[in-house]
Amino acid sequence: MALHASEVKRDLVVLWSSTETLGKEYTYGTVHRNMESVFNYLGYRLKYVEVNYELSAWSKKNQIKNYAGVLTFFFDNKIKEVKNYIDFLSSVIENNIPLLVMGEWGFVNENLRKNKAEIDQLLKRLSLKAEFTEYDNPLLFKVLKKLDHVEFERKIKNELLRVVTINNTGPSSRVHLSIEVKGEEKPADVIILDDRKFFYAQRGFEIFENPYNKVSNWRIDPFYYFGKVLGNENPIPDVTTLNGNRIAFFHIDGDGFINTSEIDRTKTSGEIIISEILKRYSLPTTASVVTSEIDSNFFGTKKSENLAREMFRNPFIEVASHTFAHPLSWSMVPDEQDIKAYVDDRNIKKHKGPILAYKVSGYQMDYYKEVVESVEYINQNLLSKNKKTQVLQWSGNCRPPEIAIELVEKQGLAQLNGGDSRFDKTFNSYTGLSALYRQVGQYLQVYSGAANENIYTNLWQGPFNGFINVIDNFKNTDSPYRIKPINIYYHFYSGEKVSSLAALKSIYDWVLTQEINPLFASEYVQVVKGFESARIDKIKKNHFRITNNGLLRTIRFDKTILTPDYNLSKNVVGHFVKNNSLYVSLGDLDQTDIVLSNQNTSNVYISHSNSIIDKVLIKNNEMFLRGKANVPLEIKLSNGKIIKGSRGNFRDLKVAL
Repeated sequence: MALHASEVKRDLVVLWSSTETLGKEYTYGTVHRNMESVFNYLGYRLKYVEVNYELSAWSKKNQIKNYAGVLTFFFDNKIKEVKNYIDFLSSVIENNIPLLVMGEWGFVNENLRKNKAEIDQLLKRLSLKAEFTEYDNPLLFKVLKKLDHVEFERKIKNELLRVVTINNTGPSSRVHLSIEVKGEEKPADVIILDDRKFFYAQRGFEIFENPYNKVSNWRIDPFYYFGKVLGNENPIPDVTTLNGNRIAFFHIDGDGFINTSEIDRTKTSGEIIISEILKRYSLPTTASVVTSEIDSNFFGTKKSENLAREMFRNPFIEVASHTFAHPLSWSMVPDEQDIKAYVDDRNIKKHKGPILAYKVSGYQMDYYKEVVESVEYINQNLLSKNKKTQVLQWSGNCRPPEIAIELVEKQGLAQLNGGDSRFDKTFNSYTGLSALYRQVGQYLQVYSGAANENIYTNLWQGPFNGFINVIDNFKNTDSPYRIKPINIYYHFYSGEKVSSLAALKSIYDWVLTQEINPLFASEYVQVVKGFESARIDKIKKNHFRITNNGLLRTIRFDKTILTPDYNLSKNVVGHFVKNNSLYVSLGDLDQTDIVLSNQNTSNVYISHSNSIIDKVLIKNNEMFLRGKANVPLEIKLSNGKIIKGSRGNFRDLKVAL
């Protein structure tokens, strides 16, 4: 019998409105800033379509049946082309594509009467009926029905501030939160779920944002609701784990390399970080320099150049550029938000042109010089012939335009930074976690895995030991959901203060108590790009084929009791279970077949390792391994045996079973 494989849909269309964002860019919106990390965790790639200007053309070029679902999220009701919008949502329903409507509908404005017949018909197809009457008097409200999962991170008690009347009429959909409005005949159904079909969460009941400090929290449980409406039985490309261990990567922005250290005023911050952190821990680290700060022709000295050369000679240091003059805004004409953030109050009104951290006499921002020439300077002046720059670490607001990113990609470099992801005592929510990347034209800008010490020290104003709180972030993103890797991301100026250096050492010491798989930053970028490119095909029940996954070597299955059948699977080297999820480890072949079974395997497999395992072969009761370790090698097998070795590449490593 012929097998008919079907591709697992991973692309989710997000409709957004540029009327709601300062920078007229989707990355300023709530979905990207506060929600996308959860969708990424569930395996989805979000494709943003601006509802007013892009939707019509997009609909003509793309078939909605090829997508996993559609999400709409609006704060306002300013959609201009209402008919196009309604037609699009109707096609979503006709094709049985899951639809998530959160926040406002977008058309509750002067178009409501004009398009009433079309709107009523759309709502009817969703088993809804609405008058869209708005009430904002909390004295009129009473909770009639409240199911689990509607108060995930924040309660609604004493926060019922606004309700819009809408009612569920369908037999298959279920109301999860219903609010009685005094004087209204029927209650307002503000959270509704129809499994694998439709989810609705009214504005104010999906995410809470504190109006004073802008800290937000989920009200609904996004893991539960998104999983229910989109389905959660498919395999998920996972960027947090490699061969059973949590991915950890370490990268340093070049700022402050030449600053005098208060710890020892005869030394620079760069010297302190090199001796007290890099040499002490010997972990794979991607270290960058701002070339105008190092170059003796600008702000540097012969000493700073020699120190950079010494640092880059270490085999566990990967070389990166942090640009030439450290642009704070990557726009040639900075917007109001960047001007307020980076220009002194006294100069805001008269400021013109780009904003640079390092004021080089006579220099105006030039993307080629910031990217290409900064890399050329490092390669030609600071490195030996057998070593080259591998990464460009974005500076300032980390919002480079496509033309700058293209220069990096054409150099064959990885590029990283942005996101400022955090989940700690101050930002105690999954909404503080960033997406994996920002789509800029045809390119991906991969975000860092965690916020750096500049964020935790209030832009280096203190407390200078504030970075210690990133440990809470690492803990919160590991359980109950391993949603982020570990990323120790900081600047050389952390070597200035006694307390900042002490915090950094405490963070490193804690990380070394964890089961980690240390990568260079360029390798993590490859993992994320593998998430974007990976294709998953369902061959038949419990049989999946993975291709185009690159260095992404972990596929996760949530809420399953099954495990790999190693005799039927191909390119599967191991597995382990965490948080009720099965993590399957892959080798380096172009195609992987994962066949799951409810039978316990008798095969010996890799449960955990701190290395990249490319291949495992078992023959005559011996295991042969090939791969690479960025730290001294450790491999734990399912039979309890532990293999240890040196860092570096290993081929045909033989282990008696």
